[in-house]
Amino acid sequence: LPEFSALISAEIQALTIRYEDTQAGRVWVVDGGRVRLGRDRGILDLAADLALLSGGSSVATLEANYTSELGDKRAEFGLNISEVSAQDIALQSPALAWLSVLRAPISGALRSGVLVDGTFAPLSATLQIGEGVVQPTDAAKPIPFSSARSYLTYNPKLQTIDFDELSIVSKWLTVSTEGQAVLSGLDAGVLDELVGQFQLSGIAVNPNDLYEKPIVFDSADMDFQLKLDPFLFKVGRMQVADQGKVLRLDGELLTDKDGWNFAANAQMDGIDPDRLLALWPENLAIPTRNWLNQNLIAGNLKDLDVALRGGDDQRINTFVSFNYDRADVQFMKTMPPVTGASGHATMLSNRFVVAIDEGQVMAPQGGKINVAGSAFIIPDVSLKGKVVGEVQLKTDSTVTAALSLLNQPKLEVMDKAGLPVIMAEGRAVLIAKITVPLRKGVKPSDMKYSATGSLSSVKVSGLV
Repeated sequence: LPEFSALISAEIQALTIRYEDTQAGRVWVVDGGRVRLGRDRGILDLAADLALLSGGSSVATLEANYTSELGDKRAEFGLNISEVSAQDIALQSPALAWLSVLRAPISGALRSGVLVDGTFAPLSATLQIGEGVVQPTDAAKPIPFSSARSYLTYNPKLQTIDFDELSIVSKWLTVSTEGQAVLSGLDAGVLDELVGQFQLSGIAVNPNDLYEKPIVFDSADMDFQLKLDPFLFKVGRMQVADQGKVLRLDGELLTDKDGWNFAANAQMDGIDPDRLLALWPENLAIPTRNWLNQNLIAGNLKDLDVALRGGDDQRINTFVSFNYDRADVQFMKTMPPVTGASGHATMLSNRFVVAIDEGQVMAPQGGKINVAGSAFIIPDVSLKGKVVGEVQLKTDSTVTAALSLLNQPKLEVMDKAGLPVIMAEGRAVLIAKITVPLRKGVKPSDMKYSATGSLSSVKVSGLV
């Protein structure tokens, strides 16, 4: 206005503002504020320094600036923040509402502007997130992290966010990602969902200290959906590059009145036995893991399927299934191993079964024993200290080989009968069941066994 043509600058100091957001039901108080307004050759410049009293242990600060040419709708503005609560930031823009799941301080800078048509220009943000937790609801157990950082650009016309970088450092997960997310529901002023496609690198995983040291993966691609009310993080597809193999994942993480609930599924075409045991937490289905570690001597694992279900208020339910071939398996410590074995293994409802479709045992006497159709079973892996293993043997061999196998230490069937192992020629087809506790110091009296079968083409040199 002509009346203000001589006005160069104006300043307000010691400003206190009470800012009430009725939609969010929140009130903020700004104290010790300073606002400076300046005009220089038709350029209007507005700057402000504010201290936000948020009730926390530290004082959050904001530095804002706004620049435009008088008479022009176009403008540029920026905001520098320090130690502002993630939830406070999330309430100020639906595009940043996804930050509401964090309970942590954020520092950084935001830059945007107003276009000639009065709409917002893309928003660029650099966010440094301090130590905090992921906790969408009070009932959910906090998931801690040390720090996080993000470089992003929000396009209000396309309603997309481009993440040039989103990195997380924590004991549970360390990862760097980049990608794009599409937002929906912003026209109504609320973030309905966020759908993203991210590329991940530098992945180190150790949720809830499951491993002695974090598990490292090469890289990954992920498609996901995020909803906030109620909280739902759903992975539709995730492909993880791991030591020349591809691990495929999907699942979801959600909250209810009791806290976290999760469901995760994983598939892999092939995996080395040592890598399977490295990925298998030591305190998850311990008897099954121990048995594989001690008794799967060599072999190829393929067609791996894993499913996990659990939450804050329930025990983790585990399903594992895989096929194996060219394997050597020690089904009992006192027995010769099964060699050249192929078959499949499953664990469902705490029952673990290793079935042998093909395989043989070299008996101490009498030659090879065909053990196709045999199985090793742990009926209930959840019985701590009382876990029992069952060996179900189906054998086809010479009579001598069969009797030699039944005379191994802790069974010693022929020695107890006072008869020699070499007592007859012919063929033997046997079905034997051996039950043994899976613990150290097992005595012969702790084992139970039975064997039935038929002998054919038998020749003996004397009366038995």
